[in-house]
Amino acid sequence: MRLCNINGISSKSDEVKIFCSGNDLIGLTETKDRPGLPDKMFRDGRSFNVFRRARVGRAGGGVALVVKKHLAGKRRSDLERAEFEFVAVEVSAVNIIVGVFCGAPDEISEVLPKFLKHLSKILTENDSQRFLLMGDFNCPKINWHSLKSNVAYEQCLLKFLKEFNLKQIVLLPTRKSNTLDLIIVPTKWYINSVNVVSPPASTNDHDGLSVVLCLPKIKSIEPQKIVWKFLPENIMPFRSALFEVDWKVILRDKKCSEMTLLIENEIISKALQFFNKVRLKPKRFSCSFPLSLKRAIRRRDTAHRRYVRATNEDCKNRLRGVWKTYSKTCDLSIRNFMNRKLQDIATASRQNPKKFWSYVRKSVDKQGMPILRCGDQIASTDEEKAEALNTHYSSALISCMSHCSDSVVTCKTPVSVENFVNETDIWEALKLVDISKSIGPFEFSNELIKICGSALIAPLKILFNCCLSDRKFQRLGKYHILRRCQSSRVTLRFLKVGDR
Repeated sequence: MRLCNINGISSKSDEVKIFCSGNDLIGLTETKDRPGLPDKMFRDGRSFNVFRRARVGRAGGGVALVVKKHLAGKRRSDLERAEFEFVAVEVSAVNIIVGVFCGAPDEISEVLPKFLKHLSKILTENDSQRFLLMGDFNCPKINWHSLKSNVAYEQCLLKFLKEFNLKQIVLLPTRKSNTLDLIIVPTKWYINSVNVVSPPASTNDHDGLSVVLCLPKIKSIEPQKIVWKFLPENIMPFRSALFEVDWKVILRDKKCSEMTLLIENEIISKALQFFNKVRLKPKRFSCSFPLSLKRAIRRRDTAHRRYVRATNEDCKNRLRGVWKTYSKTCDLSIRNFMNRKLQDIATASRQNPKKFWSYVRKSVDKQGMPILRCGDQIASTDEEKAEALNTHYSSALISCMSHCSDSVVTCKTPVSVENFVNETDIWEALKLVDISKSIGPFEFSNELIKICGSALIAPLKILFNCCLSDRKFQRLGKYHILRRCQSSRVTLRFLKVGDR
């Protein structure tokens, strides 16, 4: 990571690109940014993302944060304010928020206390132990060894660090004999090195900073599944409330896409009046080794600790041989144990496939899909990843105009589909809904459809007939609306309409 006051980007773009190369995070202050200045002035190639902010109302100033693309940086505009030269970026790959600040020397005494007050609200709402702040603070009178100052606005900064358990890691001067460029991190973070480096160009009046951080392993928050908790005594009142809804009035003169949203919102709002939603904690699984294998692992770890602690060269070489022997034996035992376990599962799965799938779900090697990028947007959650993949694959579908063409339907008498689907067809389709299927993040679950029962027939009849009329089949809940009716007479009639 690097930080520098570059004193204008226009005249030293190539030097700044060299200064940024080989680093993951680069904070730049005093960029003298202006409208129309392209991002390529700040970055070299396409391996970086640039997040910038210009000074408003006067010349000079400006901040920028250059982030490697594999770190998946995302702008946090909700944390920024127009009156501050401050840019905030959430780095999803390491789960931290990075901010770059710059204060003008003639305004810092008034701006810094207001900025720290704004920053206090941010750290109160977010986790202060995953926040990194750097920039040109223009606080020359602070003694960072004793953490003392006689200036009022500098005392506000020291009080802010103490309140949120933060530390400032730059102790060397960055401009003549003053330490103006600061890097603020949580006290729990381990700092490998902090060095003063040469600035990008000779016209810079500030030295650059090069920092190597060892970020702590942050426990990822596992998503909790939200499910409906249905009370048997409230099912009949819920159905009665749905029967009282005048669906013809609600869905009158609406498009198919609007109908699906209205139906879902109306049913969910009624369900929230009678039922509650609860969060299910994710189950944790672990693979237990036999006692003999645990002892082998313990011997290997003990031999490694003794090898690391040894100071005598002869003793170190001897302990290294012992550790290598134990390590080779232990790895072989673990491999044989896993192979035997997989063989037992594969043999048993011929008669009992549940054992195989139980092992797959409990596997500790199971990993989620990495963060995806779709154009200029970053997909980090499961819903965003699904939409990104869907958009990518659907955009690759190109109709063949040379061999395939739409069939032209010629019919003497037009076919009316206004009441093509009746109540019996929908009721038969609703019986086939499987409540054991996963619904993902959608609130309109299969179990909720079952609870609705016959009260769902009236809105679905209007929706299905509208879809057939417009030849546009919408999505209801997680699945495509046609998939709700698979293996039913409704599906057969849909096919007949398609054939016509």
